[in-house]
Amino acid sequence: MEIKIQINGKEKKIEKKMTLASFLELEGIPLKGTAVELNREIVYESMVQQIIIKDGD
Repeated sequence: MEIKIQINGKEKKIEKKMTLASFLELEGIPLKGTAVELNREIVYESMVQQIIIKDGD
């Protein structure tokens, strides 16, 4: 099942549910020095391992 998400204003499809940390790693985006926002809220580095990306995020 594909999940649709928006990254920097562009729609992207991913194959399965995954953590935000897994997605960033898959995309080659380093956690250090990267500002992460999910649904208009800042995500702290300590939380990215716990957050599961859902359809529409």
